[in-house]
Amino acid sequence: MTDEEPRGVDYDAPLAADTIYQLINSSMQWAKPLYLVGANLSMASLSGAKLCGGNLSKTKLIGADLRRADLSNADLYKSDLSGADLYWSSLVGADMREANLRSARLWGADLSNANLSGAHLRAVVLYRANLSSAILRMVDLQGANLKETDLSGADLSGARYNIDTEWPLGFDPESAGAQLVG
Repeated sequence: MTDEEPRGVDYDAPLAADTIYQLINSSMQWAKPLYLVGANLSMASLSGAKLCGGNLSKTKLIGADLRRADLSNADLYKSDLSGADLYWSSLVGADMREANLRSARLWGADLSNANLSGAHLRAVVLYRANLSSAILRMVDLQGANLKETDLSGADLSGARYNIDTEWPLGFDPESAGAQLVG
């Protein structure tokens, strides 16, 4: 492997905890973003992990513990984060297009400037999250909890929500481009 090639793995089976930490530490030591495209990190304990700028596209992070993790500017395109704990995580500027965040818990997470176009956010908990200037085009927000969430400057064009979706006090989803369904 040359210095120009990304370090990474592409496994179908879940990675062992020690392997994950070796990859994270190696990435930090060499000051190169982590490359884990398509890896299976389901149920992994990554609380507080520094994954900023990493390529985690199409990665399985189902039920993973990512509390207070730094995923700023990470590539999470088409990743599966369903049921993941992302309390107080930083996802600033992350590419989360078409990601599955169904039933994920993002209480207090910072998703400012993140691109969540086409993401599945059904029944997601975004209570007190920062979604300022986030792109939320065509997302599914049915049953989502957005209480006390900062949606200033967010693009909700074509987003779908239902009567179970909880919005910040005084927020008008339709004027922001969201559509009430079923």
